[in-house]
Amino acid sequence: MAENITTERLLEACRLLFGNHVDLSPDFLLYLKESGLKSAYRQRARETHPDRAAILNCDLRYLENQFKLINDAYHYLLAYIKNPHRLITFNSSPRQRATNVKPRRYEFQESTQIKMPFGRYLFYRGLITYRELIEALLWQRARRPTIGELAKRTRLLTEGEIREILKKRKWGERFGESAHRLGYLTLYDIDRLLARQRLIQPRIGRYFVEKGILSSSEIERLAWELRQLNYRRARTGRGTVYYP
Repeated sequence: MAENITTERLLEACRLLFGNHVDLSPDFLLYLKESGLKSAYRQRARETHPDRAAILNCDLRYLENQFKLINDAYHYLLAYIKNPHRLITFNSSPRQRATNVKPRRYEFQESTQIKMPFGRYLFYRGLITYRELIEALLWQRARRPTIGELAKRTRLLTEGEIREILKKRKWGERFGESAHRLGYLTLYDIDRLLARQRLIQPRIGRYFVEKGILSSSEIERLAWELRQLNYRRARTGRGTVYYP
């Protein structure tokens, strides 16, 4: 008898493979493709392979456990993608798989999303596909320093403390959350590190230029339009965006 796959566990698996920087919701599952899943899996598998224990100066048993979690998450999501109608069990009624990547209106909860990110803006404008958005986010993530690396550079954490945090990190828990739970970093420290990480990571627009999806001039124009849009939303407090 096939195991029932729940939305909650699917999103936990997505969080493990794609990270919390991706907007993880049931809508994410509707657009998830095998190619994007495999790309995320290969990257995370390289990061957590036990053979890297000596290079990372990390506990071998921790990496073995993380590698197993990555594999389990990948196969769980792969089973859903291959046969979602037979395996998936939603808490609410199933939704139709979207076929149009150019929605006319996007609504969000103002309390959780004030500024619309640039990549999502391009997607809702119909200028990129959801797959291209995910690949761009993975590209950006691969090129930015981790919170642990930044904490070490700024002397907030030592190498030994980083290993201890990684060793005691729970399933699906981000590094900063683990560090705070274990008493190594304050919330203020984490906010500073996240701000620095955002500052020095490559701009996502560069990905679309390098791939020939958009030109540099188009990126500059769209970035200006998004700044104006976010400014108007901040002024009016309205959380619904209409596109002509």
